[in-house]
Amino acid sequence: ASYACNVINKLPADNTVFKPNKDFDVKFWLMNVGTKKWNQGADLLFDSGANMLTANPRYELPKVDPGKMVGPFIFDAKTPKKAGTYTMTFKVHGGFCYPYIKIIVKK
Repeated sequence: ASYACNVINKLPADNTVFKPNKDFDVKFWLMNVGTKKWNQGADLLFDSGANMLTANPRYELPKVDPGKMVGPFIFDAKTPKKAGTYTMTFKVHGGFCYPYIKIIVKK
């Protein structure tokens, strides 16, 4: 594909257990696995699911050549007050990259 990405690393790992109403960081490292460079200015931001963000709701991506990694992008978040499993999906403008986290909240 001309524009594509892989999530090289993310924190927290899927199914990490947190207590309710707990501050935590969301971190993504992305790699351009497409054939075209990503031009500077595309945003990485919340897309869908449980919006747990408390600050810095978007990052402007730098120019990223094919085969290069960029990150970490760090978002401040807080777990919901109610127990359950929550997924928060982000996207890079252009719709070619959808990093996500999935956490479990237990009392």
